[in-house]
Amino acid sequence: MTVEERVARILTELGEGVRPLPDPYERVCAAVRRQRRRRLIGLGLVLVTLLSATGVALAGGPGGRHDETADPDPDAGWARVVAWTWRMMDSPPRGAAAADTAYTTTLADLVLQRQRRGEIGQDGRAFTSARTLFVDDVGPYRIGLVALVRADPQPNFWPHAATWLAARKGASAVELAAGAQGLGDALEPYMQWNGAGPDGAVRVFVGIGPAGCAFDTAVWPDVRAWTAEPTGSYLVRTEATMRREWWQLTCDGVVREIEPGPGSLVEKPLTDAELAEATSTARRGPEPAAWRDTITSVAEQHGYAIAGLPRAIWAGRFPGSNGTTQVVAARAASGRGWLGTVVTVNDEPDLGSGAVATGNGFGIDTDPTDPSTLLVVPLEASTPPGRVLAVTPERAVRVTAVRAGREIGAAQVVDGAAVLDVPATGDVEFRAIDAAGGIPATARVATMSVGPPAGAGWDN
Repeated sequence: MTVEERVARILTELGEGVRPLPDPYERVCAAVRRQRRRRLIGLGLVLVTLLSATGVALAGGPGGRHDETADPDPDAGWARVVAWTWRMMDSPPRGAAAADTAYTTTLADLVLQRQRRGEIGQDGRAFTSARTLFVDDVGPYRIGLVALVRADPQPNFWPHAATWLAARKGASAVELAAGAQGLGDALEPYMQWNGAGPDGAVRVFVGIGPAGCAFDTAVWPDVRAWTAEPTGSYLVRTEATMRREWWQLTCDGVVREIEPGPGSLVEKPLTDAELAEATSTARRGPEPAAWRDTITSVAEQHGYAIAGLPRAIWAGRFPGSNGTTQVVAARAASGRGWLGTVVTVNDEPDLGSGAVATGNGFGIDTDPTDPSTLLVVPLEASTPPGRVLAVTPERAVRVTAVRAGREIGAAQVVDGAAVLDVPATGDVEFRAIDAAGGIPATARVATMSVGPPAGAGWDN
């Protein structure tokens, strides 16, 4: 499986929606059959909150939440996922502090007691037993992971639940059990903690998979030279050891998980020089300062999935829009292909004070910063999209959509772009038409419809 395929898998997941969460323990889990998860801060781009205008976090911290709209009829792929969760559940405790059997047993018992008293999760006798899967001192904290077995598992639901725990470094089992971060609906085959401890002072990371799996890491942006992690089936990072990197988890010879490590290319406000460079590629749009929030937010959302700051492509308004639309894109960390985002900054804030931007991500092989190209991107996060934005070469006056040699849609170019209401699937060709009737550029719609590489994931 190539790096480009791995990037494509991550790109696929970017197209699914996320939402602001009131509790850092909660996050969005996709339909159980497809294992779409929202874990890494900043990988979902369907809801982008402009940083300087709001303060609303997209996602963060540990945990999981099941999608109640999942297919009620589990298939063979889901059965394989469940088998992996049992392998995770049956794994011995990992972490430097996990060798103390009395400690790990006591910790699991205390968590189960708290659940039965209704202090975490739902009250009652929903779980039969608990097991400690991880305990370690990570930075200034002691971090733990405890999983619980459901008494009456449903065929279309996770058979286990899990809770992350955090307390001071060296904490007793009693102290750590008191630091349970709520009870997530799922123990997944891969779990991670990504956030600060109870005092909120220091960010740490823990990733863990079933026993027998192995983590490898690669330094960003050359995510091709992989190095085995000495801890094997788990990975820890503190603020002192975090770096610009990717990691992957391999189980039974298959890369089951791959993602950029936590962090962002934007660690401080963009300088005027950085902003000027990032906006120098805009075919049309406002002054550089008007791009600052979008470029900053999108960069933070992508993290190390991109090889550099997002570049401005186009900005403007069009009929039917409720705000100003901006298109930005950045090279994928592999150096091949681009990750882009369409952001519409609403005229009327809908989450308190400040402007909230909504949009969706796209992927494309060609360089969208080339002003001679035609860039066609979906304006809706549906598949297939029903409305597209075509950013055109300078001399284009019209854009047409052609399927099987027949024109199915057309629109005039206004301010360097056209909006077409067409079922823009991969068999539709878009053509930029100039005043003389020539075709200076053609393109297919850039979408998030690529599937995961064969053999990847937990459902095969």
